[in-house]
Amino acid sequence: MPPSEWTLKTEDCCALSIKLVRKEGFLTSPREEVLTWTFSDGSRTSIRVVSNPPHQITLRYTITDERGTSWPVSDRIRIDWTPCHLGGKRPWFSCPLCGRRVGVLFLRAGYFRCRHCQKLRYRCKSETPLDRSRRRIHKIECRFGGDTFNRPKGMHRTRFERLQRRLDDAEERESDARFNALVRHFKLDSPSGPSAWLNSQIFDQESIRVLSFCMDALKKVRSQKE
Repeated sequence: MPPSEWTLKTEDCCALSIKLVRKEGFLTSPREEVLTWTFSDGSRTSIRVVSNPPHQITLRYTITDERGTSWPVSDRIRIDWTPCHLGGKRPWFSCPLCGRRVGVLFLRAGYFRCRHCQKLRYRCKSETPLDRSRRRIHKIECRFGGDTFNRPKGMHRTRFERLQRRLDDAEERESDARFNALVRHFKLDSPSGPSAWLNSQIFDQESIRVLSFCMDALKKVRSQKE
């Protein structure tokens, strides 16, 4: 299956990170603990992690299919260590299916495997330029606490001004992405684009005049920037 046909996203699956496993101490001493994921709809998924440091952990959980049949799973995951340039070692999961070293395993079809074996894509890889610019704006606005005009309490003025510049740049990118989306949708970059509006029944004459005026204004602004 080519990557273009991978429809399920990594955000839709339970993700087990090697950083979490290391932070919880599973790679330093033998221990057993339950990890729980809570989803936006309120549902939960739990697994029991049994560590055998430093080269193996065992994931134990129960799978229930659509018919209500349940069976236990005990999945052994090998841990590989690679040396770092400045000393020390870095742990990795070894995918039980392909052996690839990865930092995150995803639960799909009852087993934890790497993203490639599970045929998963990152959500950001499916975004349009307009969606990406909107997500960037939302991320910056969240750092402001919803108020982009007043400096939040405890935030340094230099940082506040830097975030404002980033927000202005993101809003400008959003305007460009919106303009490009309109050009592609109405085929303004082709000679037959404007005439296609006149021959279609989607817009009335007044709407076409207003839209043409707006597109001409956007073109002038864009040409001035270039």
